[in-house]
Amino acid sequence: GVSEALLDFGTLRPDGIIACGVPARFLQNYFRNKDMPDVPKDQQGKRAGLRHLVRWNHVHDNGVSGIAGWNMRGVRIVNNLIERNHREVFGPPETSWSEMGGIKLHGSDTLIAGNVVRDNDGFGIWLDTNYAGSRITGNLVLNNAMAGIFFESDFGQASADHNIVAYSRGTDKRFPGDGIYSHN
Repeated sequence: GVSEALLDFGTLRPDGIIACGVPARFLQNYFRNKDMPDVPKDQQGKRAGLRHLVRWNHVHDNGVSGIAGWNMRGVRIVNNLIERNHREVFGPPETSWSEMGGIKLHGSDTLIAGNVVRDNDGFGIWLDTNYAGSRITGNLVLNNAMAGIFFESDFGQASADHNIVAYSRGTDKRFPGDGIYSHN
């Protein structure tokens, strides 16, 4: 079936928004233990579905991502303040994968518009795999680590327009602090 969620007018911390059906508080144990014993069996591996709207929230000071999602369609993330996420700096060796920054989405034809995304210790906005049809527009993306906007690994088209991206902080030779970065 189709599921929809509306998340608005909230202050979201320390759990953040995790749009795959597993609350972020459970994922913190996953990052440390590489298993998910705290996640109820009926919540493991769920996908939240379609047409989520995340608007008018203050998403801040989360350990990993402020907003993360997998296998989503028609998601709209608009008019949020997203700041100081990925404070725990999880990644290898704690986990074999990294989901870090302000917004991190996989498989999403998403609209990300009108947000302020700042001071995250990971990418400001990161779209990874199967994001064809996504649009990032009218955002203020400031002082994020690695890159302000990162497009990774897709075969289709996405667009970034009318954004202000500035003061990205480099972390190493691989990510020297690009404004907008794309590969694969």
